[in-house]
Amino acid sequence: MEHLLLLSNGTVIGIAAGAAGALVFFTLLYGALRKFTRLTWIGLQVPIAFCLLLLADFVPETGNALLDFGIRMGSLFLAAVIPLVLEAIVRGAMYSPKRRPAGKGARVCNRIFGAITSLLALVMLFVVTGAFSLKAIEVSPMGGALSALFSNPIWEFLGAHAVDLLLVSLFMLFIRAGYRLGLLKALFYLLMIALTFAAVAGSILFTAELGFMRTFAGIVAGAFRSLHHAVASTLGFAIVCFLVFLVFFAVVILIGAFVNFLIKKINSVRAIAFIDGLIVCLIYTAVFAVFVLTVFFGAYVLESGGGSLSGTLSSLGGMMEGFGRGMADLFTSSPIAKVIYENNPLMLIFG
Repeated sequence: MEHLLLLSNGTVIGIAAGAAGALVFFTLLYGALRKFTRLTWIGLQVPIAFCLLLLADFVPETGNALLDFGIRMGSLFLAAVIPLVLEAIVRGAMYSPKRRPAGKGARVCNRIFGAITSLLALVMLFVVTGAFSLKAIEVSPMGGALSALFSNPIWEFLGAHAVDLLLVSLFMLFIRAGYRLGLLKALFYLLMIALTFAAVAGSILFTAELGFMRTFAGIVAGAFRSLHHAVASTLGFAIVCFLVFLVFFAVVILIGAFVNFLIKKINSVRAIAFIDGLIVCLIYTAVFAVFVLTVFFGAYVLESGGGSLSGTLSSLGGMMEGFGRGMADLFTSSPIAKVIYENNPLMLIFG
């Protein structure tokens, strides 16, 4: 029995190692095929942002809640933005019209660095999510089971900044996504969604309200006369609706192609493209910041016994309070997140 158990454990380890090896291989292959110049450099930027964020640890607290909150939140924003600005500068130099065409050696290096960059992105994904997950375990009642790991000097440093690392990484992703999308593109997608819904509604109204369309639906339903009358009528109506929708949707696609062409022309002016991306970048950043503050405030409410919600939460006993205390311990385990948590404007307003 023990032999079978060991064999089973060895098999599991072998499968896990094989899966990890395959993941690394395909990650390297993807980076080599995609090439360094066409990849996102997030795997390089997250460590830079983290190092910049460590500098904020040396900024002393002022004792003013709103000022301390603003300094730490601003530190997160700057630490996330600076690597993205550096990327824009480097890419601008790489794609400069004065740059000489790349030789064979440069093209080979482009693929090698692409593979390395892709692997770094994968490593940083596991480091960021893994560090946060392990920190959540450490502050939970299950933390004692991994005491040997949590006493390691490397983990003592990484674990003390796990939440900050996650926050700055997410800030960077939201800023990048907002800038790449841009206001005009965002409005374009909203327009396309609205027109698609209008096409669906219009196809139903046209088929139901226009006499010749109802007649046509009846003719189509006649092809299903072997079925029950209600089923045949429904199928006839649905098929005609679908055909009308295809016509309307073709118009939507033409409108979308024209609007997209105009947006590309407008964004060909660099100043307009920069402002366009900056607007959505700030919106995305603000939305994510509000989300973080709301989560932090939720943890505070649970930790404090529910506050104004105590009557509602009392029926759950101490379970929710314990959960909130664990969340609070997690969020205050990193220096930047701790100051933001303790000086959360929502806590000052509603606490």
